[in-house]
Amino acid sequence: MYDKQHAELLQWYRAYVNKIYPLSDEDFFSLGKFLKFKHIKKGDILLEEGKVCKYFWFVGKGCLRLFLQKGNIEINVRFFFENSIASNFASLHSGEPSKFSLVAMEDCTVLSAYRPFYKAVINVSKPIVQLSANFYQQSFFTEIEHSNSFKILNPEERYQYLLAKQPSYLQRIPLVHLASYLGMSRKTLCRIRSLTPKIVSFDTV
Repeated sequence: MYDKQHAELLQWYRAYVNKIYPLSDEDFFSLGKFLKFKHIKKGDILLEEGKVCKYFWFVGKGCLRLFLQKGNIEINVRFFFENSIASNFASLHSGEPSKFSLVAMEDCTVLSAYRPFYKAVINVSKPIVQLSANFYQQSFFTEIEHSNSFKILNPEERYQYLLAKQPSYLQRIPLVHLASYLGMSRKTLCRIRSLTPKIVSFDTV
C-alpha cells in the first residue's frame, strides 16, 4: 500500500504519462511499482559530474537544476519543475559518465526510478518502449528549441523569449542561476530586467 503523498504523486505521474503515450493499467502498474517516493532537501546532490546517471526523477514539488562546472563557474543548462521528468538523459541512455551535475534548488518531493529496474520492464512491454521513444523525442525538440534561441536571439530577446514561454522561471530561479541559463552576466540580466518588458512572438525559434 502507498501512503497518501505517494499515491497522489503516482496519479500525477499517470496523467503526465498519458499525455505522452497512454498506458494500460497493467503496463502502468509494471512501471509504477519501481517508482520510489522520496523527499529531497534543497542543496541535495542527485547526480555528480563524472558519474554515470542511473536514475530519472518525476518532480511532484520543487525544482531540480542541471549544470556544468567550468572552473569556479556553474553553467546552468536546464531546470525541472513540477510535473516534469529530470535526469541527464544522455548519460542515462548511454551509460557514459555525466558531464553535468543535478542538484535540488528547492525542497522537493519526487518519484525516482532506477535504470536497471525500469529497463527490465521496457524490454517486455512495447507500449512502454513507445512511451520512452515519444518522451526522448519531445526532450530532443525542447533542447533544440533552447539551443536555437542562443543562435538566433540576442540577450534581450532571449530574456523576452523566456518571459513569454516560461514566466515561472523569472519568479522562482535566483538571478545568478537565471543569468547563467540565459548566457549572460548577472549585471546584464539586471539591466535588461530593469527595462519595461515587451513580450514578442517567437513562433519560429
